[in-house]
Amino acid sequence: MGFALASALGCSGAEVGRPPAVAATNPLAEVLSAVNARCPGFEAPKSVRGPREDLFVETAILDLPSTWAAQASLQTLSNLSRNDQVHLVATPHVIGKFGQQTEMELGANGEMHEQASLVRWRMLPHRADGAVVLDLELELAPPTSEHVTVTSPRVLRFSMTAHENEPVLARVEWDAASRRSLLLVVRPFEIRDEQDLRAIFQCKMQQHALAVSRARAKSR
Repeated sequence: MGFALASALGCSGAEVGRPPAVAATNPLAEVLSAVNARCPGFEAPKSVRGPREDLFVETAILDLPSTWAAQASLQTLSNLSRNDQVHLVATPHVIGKFGQQTEMELGANGEMHEQASLVRWRMLPHRADGAVVLDLELELAPPTSEHVTVTSPRVLRFSMTAHENEPVLARVEWDAASRRSLLLVVRPFEIRDEQDLRAIFQCKMQQHALAVSRARAKSR
């Protein structure tokens, strides 16, 4: 069993229309900017300090119309933060071992949520041809309210291939009737010890400080 950290939050929806102006402090924009930015110099030769058997995976999970998910690219991610039909479901940060399944529970099914919410995350990482392959299983609780009966979570199973410190997109439809999909922005890091984790943490802090600085500059 691996170690997992996560945060989850939802955003309220509205009718499809022209994207409204985004405030400089848009949290979704900041999340997408951070997960889509590389950490310079992290890919040091593995032989310097021995092999890296663990994997840190940074993820942002969005719920959005399937047509938008199909058209999304790393270059156009920032555009998604400008529309209220795009919801941030969760931002799991997970540490696991190659060849071993890591499971993370975020909340019990049966609770009421205005938007789809992530209940459970399972990840089995392995190596293939110099890349990282992630076998993923997500349990997603559909939106509920006082007038909608709570249903069992949707189980989504899929695999994706990524490279170290390189963001990659994965798409999976979770509601065919309403034509909505999950868009995952995933970036893996192979880690050996706390020194690697510290380097990732420092990189994330620097990216956050840069995002705050840019937001302040735009608000002036």
